[in-house]
Amino acid sequence: MGTALNQPLSEVAVSNHIGILNEQMHDHWSRIDDGRALVADFEFANYQDTVAFINQIAKYAEEIQHHPDITFGYKYASFKVQTHDVGSLTQLDFALAEYINTTARTYGV
Repeated sequence: MGTALNQPLSEVAVSNHIGILNEQMHDHWSRIDDGRALVADFEFANYQDTVAFINQIAKYAEEIQHHPDITFGYKYASFKVQTHDVGSLTQLDFALAEYINTTARTYGV
């Protein structure tokens, strides 16, 4: 049995959380995989900022033991966030996405 953070959220809760994320970051986040995952793309001023950003997210993900799929390159980073073992979006997914948003803003995204 999981913790409250990794229990499936209702469709209403998911919609509300996505609305909040997109208010913070101008519609960066959307759902894929039949609504079981969140994705977002971010652009940065330069490669160094991109790598520094990724490293901050990786450190936090390790701390909370919830790891996003990350793709990055010159001046961009893409994320896929999901709770694999639940098969649905959870509070933990949205907590990680909010941290990603907050961190991205520190880089002027």
